[in-house]
Amino acid sequence: MEKKSKYFYFAVTLTALFSLCPPSCSWHPSQLADEASNLGILKRQEGHLAESKRLHTLSTRLMPSNGVYYFRLGNILNEMGDGDGAIHAFASALRRHGHNCDVLNNLANVYSSRGDMISAMRVSKAAIQTEELNIERGNHPCAIYAGMRLNLGGVFLQMHRYVEARHELEAAVRAEPNMYEAWNNYGNILKEMGEHEEALTSYEKAYALNNRSLKIVSNIVTQRRSMGVYSESDDRDVETLATAVKIGQDVGAVTPFWALALAFPLSIQRRIAAGVLAASSVGVSTFDHAKWKVEKRIREVKVGFLTSDVGNHIVGRGLNSLLGRLREYKMSVPTFRPVVFSTSPPNSDISTQGIARNSRLLYLHDDGHETAGQKINAERLDVLFDMNGWTKGERHRILLLRPAPIQVHMIAKTA
Repeated sequence: MEKKSKYFYFAVTLTALFSLCPPSCSWHPSQLADEASNLGILKRQEGHLAESKRLHTLSTRLMPSNGVYYFRLGNILNEMGDGDGAIHAFASALRRHGHNCDVLNNLANVYSSRGDMISAMRVSKAAIQTEELNIERGNHPCAIYAGMRLNLGGVFLQMHRYVEARHELEAAVRAEPNMYEAWNNYGNILKEMGEHEEALTSYEKAYALNNRSLKIVSNIVTQRRSMGVYSESDDRDVETLATAVKIGQDVGAVTPFWALALAFPLSIQRRIAAGVLAASSVGVSTFDHAKWKVEKRIREVKVGFLTSDVGNHIVGRGLNSLLGRLREYKMSVPTFRPVVFSTSPPNSDISTQGIARNSRLLYLHDDGHETAGQKINAERLDVLFDMNGWTKGERHRILLLRPAPIQVHMIAKTA
């Protein structure tokens, strides 16, 4: 049985005491709900996601009419990889608060991450239409209005509806000229539409706002290379290369450099690879990886895969196919032992079943990043692959602990 946190029992005790409280008692359900919700926010910040989920669930039970608590519950469920639970919680928040832009935007993001672009488009349009009505009435747009236009533009881009995507991204940069993500995505759309000079200008605006993004750096170099304006002697390109390697050093892991490297001539691809591989050894690991290598009597290759999408998702399906191939290899090399770590909860999808058959599948969805890092390190891996590419949130915190001696970040589109 899962051991529950002392904070959870504290919250349950408060609830029980309230039920015994006479009518004159000063405690009110809203106070208890606020206490539980605020504690849930704190536990989320500390990385204790399962405890945060319990506390936010308690808040919704104490005050079922308050949509804010359902919104917060939806956010934590989404972070834990429970897309169905997040959708249900956001829908509950909307039933209580109507068309709230924050709720609609996060709901659209969940649909988009699950590959349901039609639902993501429908929800994003509803959120934007609501805000446009408020603006027409003379009200200020909500703080995330530009982000909503950015997200809808991204949905249209994935659906290859470039004219509509361009319209949304132009609206996003008008609403928030300093949003580097909008300028970067706008460049992607212009490139798809064949407007290469305008695309490069957009990428450079994004880079001016944020020179720490590997995606933006990669887009600039790739675009300049495709336009024939790249030069090995150009200071800007040398600076771009140095920036990419520096990002790798700061992250302390092998960054997805090959998308960047392919934009360069062969003569300096080795420099990029050497720089990024050197960067991979810069991060100081929380764990002692050398110890178990000495202890091994028989040399074996032990590989792990970290993902938030083991189910019906492009990464989950790709990983299932990959493990099927590795199983054939494993039959001839018995010491090859893949392990899959999932930050999303168990499900019955076909891809998940295939992954479970062809590997040892371990779930980390109830663990904070430190506990998850310890569990991964306990497997004594040689290589850990992060299958979701542009890692953020809990997976990023796990990988910064460096639970494996070699960590490779995959790009989702290549999975």
